[in-house]
Amino acid sequence: MGPAGVAYASVPAQSVATPGAAVTPGVYDPYAYQWQPSPLARFFGVVPAQAVAPIGPPMTVMSPPAGAAPYYSFQPSTTAPILSTPGTVVAPVAPVQPYYPVQPPMQMQGGANCFHPGPYAEIGAVFLDRRNEARDFAILVDDDPPLNTDNNLFRVSQGDFNYEVGPRAVIGYDFNQRVAYEAMYYGVYTWDWATTVTAPDDVNVVGDLGLNPALAFFNADTATVSLDSSFHNFELNRIGSFNDCVAWILGFRYIRLTEEFRLTATDDVFLPGATTSRYNVDVTNNLYGAQLGLRLRHMIGNFSYDLIGKAGVYANSAEQSQFVGTDGGATIRDSSTSGTDVAFVGDIMMTGRYHFSSAVALQGGYQALWLKGVALATDQLDFSDAAGAGELLDNDGGVFIHGAHAGLLIVW
Repeated sequence: MGPAGVAYASVPAQSVATPGAAVTPGVYDPYAYQWQPSPLARFFGVVPAQAVAPIGPPMTVMSPPAGAAPYYSFQPSTTAPILSTPGTVVAPVAPVQPYYPVQPPMQMQGGANCFHPGPYAEIGAVFLDRRNEARDFAILVDDDPPLNTDNNLFRVSQGDFNYEVGPRAVIGYDFNQRVAYEAMYYGVYTWDWATTVTAPDDVNVVGDLGLNPALAFFNADTATVSLDSSFHNFELNRIGSFNDCVAWILGFRYIRLTEEFRLTATDDVFLPGATTSRYNVDVTNNLYGAQLGLRLRHMIGNFSYDLIGKAGVYANSAEQSQFVGTDGGATIRDSSTSGTDVAFVGDIMMTGRYHFSSAVALQGGYQALWLKGVALATDQLDFSDAAGAGELLDNDGGVFIHGAHAGLLIVW
């Protein structure tokens, strides 16, 4: 037997060559070897399947020129290799056809196969709302007694975000409908809320800062409280199918969450010249780590849907900085603190699609994301006036994000 099961004709030795004549080496045939995936291909999940298909056109049997020494030639799709000498006819043995393995396409339930191997992309937008799971306490109060919840002018829980729009993009490559790699990004650049309290000579910041004579936080006329935030989510995932409907997800995720808290109070009675004092807090969270998940996919006619759940434990490299002072006056506090701790992220996403063709689909759905173990700006507030105040990092907050997403799926 020759390479990869190719048979050779058996002929007597004396008919192979004339005494003293050199034998020309045979013609190498790459079609005679069974294809095996490279180590890199096996790493990306491309493995031989049971289905096979022939490759290559048949080669032409070569006739030796007159007086030439015997040599090998063969026709892989019709005959086995043949030993021949001028004037000698050797009958071919049964042909052996070379094969190479191919992956059969995965047929989705329902209509035409709208998910096929190759590159794909999703382009669209997210419409997301969020709610902070932060400590609730009063920030601004009226100092008329008694000091209780009835005279709270503003509490942390009164800050409320609205739905905001941001981009969403996915790009991936499906190798064989069993293994795919994809990168995803979505985010919201500006979530914010703000409120202004006006009460001449009655707006007070709580704690020692509200009693500091160098600040306009005692019996101020107006005060503005605001919070701006941004959110960015990036993922790189490998998707492997258990069967036609269920796939597992393994990947890397990075989330960046920032918040900017601003408290500004103005007093033009007790302090001359309409003095303005500020309490600013900036926080940054960088979460990174591995995640696991499952995807359920089903197709009915031209409609399909996905249900995806993912979760992971992450390292959160967080930082918070604070400034307390008066415009053109004294600086009471200017500090920065950083640290790394453990955080958790879990999310669920539902997506429905209508496939106009095997290349384009309109899609939309709902998603919810929960972050736990993050630093929130209001959790860093410290209204004491002691040494070292405001230098602790509180990263035990939570954020719940939810909303809709919509866009186009394009499959090449």
